[in-house]
Amino acid sequence: MALLAEKAKLLLILFILWCGYLALGMLVFTALEGKDEVEEEETKWNHGDSVWFSFVLLTTVGYGDVTPKTGLGKGLSILYAIFGIPLTILLLRLIGLEMLHSERRLINAIEGRFLRRNRPPHHLHHKCFLLAILFWLLLLLVGAAIQMLAEDWSYGDSLYFYTITFMTVGFGDLVPLARYISVPLTMLGLAAVSNILHGAASLPLIRRITAGSLRDEEMAEVEEQEISV
Repeated sequence: MALLAEKAKLLLILFILWCGYLALGMLVFTALEGKDEVEEEETKWNHGDSVWFSFVLLTTVGYGDVTPKTGLGKGLSILYAIFGIPLTILLLRLIGLEMLHSERRLINAIEGRFLRRNRPPHHLHHKCFLLAILFWLLLLLVGAAIQMLAEDWSYGDSLYFYTITFMTVGFGDLVPLARYISVPLTMLGLAAVSNILHGAASLPLIRRITAGSLRDEEMAEVEEQEISV
């Protein structure tokens, strides 16, 4: 219990830091890209544009609909990404791992309390992996329906948009106007992808393959050392 409390505390601290970093980007980029020196009026950023740019930059989605025009803004974007993207990856990794632990507890509770099974669940890792995929699909289907209503898109376009977004490809051919909807859904989708990756990494087959590749690398290093000697 103490370990779980420490992990929850770490996750909360990291999430607060990430939100603060996002807010910092909003203030900095609004000051740079929304000032009077920007030539064209339509390219001046407001706070919403700055939050959107910071978010798609940190999550590496990068639709390209909002980009810095000033030289200083471009330079600070580089620094902002260098420190912010690893922070985002770490946050999503911890969220995905916590989701995996929650799925394990859920499966144990269902099989123990409702199915009256006193033994540990069989194929627990496979069940968690399947549950992670189902959650991602549910989020994709529900998110597409919500975005379809908000943007007046077709359901197929909405599915396409969120699939591409959750994979952090971000072609930019479809860009949402209802950003207040797509931002939280995108964050949930990225966390769900992290959850799937953690679930896949815990599968026995994947673990055996990974362990085998690590042993091959170690043996190769030993052989190279022997040859050099």
